[in-house]
Amino acid sequence: MARGVLGAKKPSDAKFDILKLVMSFFVVAIHMALLPEILYPWLRMAVPLFFIMTGFFFFKKLDRISDYAQQKNAVKDFVLRNLKLYAFWTILFLPYIVYIRRDVYFGHETVFGDIFAVIRAVLFSGTFTASWYIVASIYGALIIFFLLRKLPNSVLFVIAIVLYAIASLTSAYEVIIFKSDVVKTAYDIFCTYIEVPATSFLTAVAWMICGKCFAQGMFRGTKTVYIVLSVVSAVALYAEWLFVRHLDSTINNDCYLMLMPFCIGVFGWINNCGKLNLKYAINIRRCSTIVFVTHGVVARTIVISFRKVLHIEATLLCYVLVIAVCICIYLFMEWLHNKCEDKWLGRILRCAF
Repeated sequence: MARGVLGAKKPSDAKFDILKLVMSFFVVAIHMALLPEILYPWLRMAVPLFFIMTGFFFFKKLDRISDYAQQKNAVKDFVLRNLKLYAFWTILFLPYIVYIRRDVYFGHETVFGDIFAVIRAVLFSGTFTASWYIVASIYGALIIFFLLRKLPNSVLFVIAIVLYAIASLTSAYEVIIFKSDVVKTAYDIFCTYIEVPATSFLTAVAWMICGKCFAQGMFRGTKTVYIVLSVVSAVALYAEWLFVRHLDSTINNDCYLMLMPFCIGVFGWINNCGKLNLKYAINIRRCSTIVFVTHGVVARTIVISFRKVLHIEATLLCYVLVIAVCICIYLFMEWLHNKCEDKWLGRILRCAF
């Protein structure tokens, strides 16, 4: 039986679903440069919190399975689910991707250069806006489960700190870190063949380890402890942002060192709040996914329309319209999925969420 456009599939802790939706709005605000620059260090908690939640629920699920073979099947299901999501939207957005990124994919000296650029994008840097997150989540789960599974969480957390420090230093401390030719060469090689560390599987591994530590009880602070950690880290994050601006060395503003304790504090605080039951929690979760994957195409279309047709820069209005259109896309897809749930189109549309 069809569930209806807003019918819930199964009960869940809705506070995390609401958090995902709010963070998806943050991602849209970042990509549209909606808010003053001073707010960006805190807005940057969006993707880390997504990764932490991914690791948290992924390893919570694995902990409920004692058999290693069944755990591997759970990992396989996680990978396949994300690959389907990635493939669905890549195929749907293919004309847009080819047009927007034609200078990145094509125009190299040889056809092999073009092929390498496409393969590199698909495997590491993503295809459509923000899709690198999906790819990085897959690598993060595989690396932690298969390569690091024998290590205790205390050691894993040290690895997470090191990996995130690499991402942060290469993101915001260029004038310091690149004084070493060895470091600069290693960075250039990594970027050439994979992706910039700040938006690569390195950050996924770091943040998903944090989620694993929460799931398996390594982080046991009270709500008060996490609130204090959040506040202190938020102030430290602002101070770091000022310092980085003073250095004038930012390659991108994706990562800051103090973002890690800040995000751990925020997630720990939310995790310590009581469970929230909402009938439509799964719909909120699905909506956050649709906003996340569609906002790039929608935002570009709306912004260009305002510039070319109306000749105005109405960033706030464009932002509101982008959110509204993305939500409408979700509602339409949910409705269509329910109408065709038992048909081939319904099975395909399941991949979109």
